[in-house]
Amino acid sequence: MKSNHIPVDQRLKNRIHNLEMKLGDETEPIGGSNPYYKCIGCGRSVPQISIDGHLSGCRIVGIKKEIKHYKKILDNL
Repeated sequence: MKSNHIPVDQRLKNRIHNLEMKLGDETEPIGGSNPYYKCIGCGRSVPQISIDGHLSGCRIVGIKKEIKHYKKILDNL
């Protein structure tokens, strides 16, 4: 992160907040009479995600990993 007048911990908190807002609703209804939801990143249904996980390249997984990484850095300050 670049050095400026904003403290590091505040910049990390802002970054985490922005990523969580980008994550937003990670599921949406499949539609029709299907009662399940699907991931907005990879299109897999929630029951299928619980069995096999997300598809490779799913942006939701990437955002969650980024949030986890920044929280780990924030905890070590």
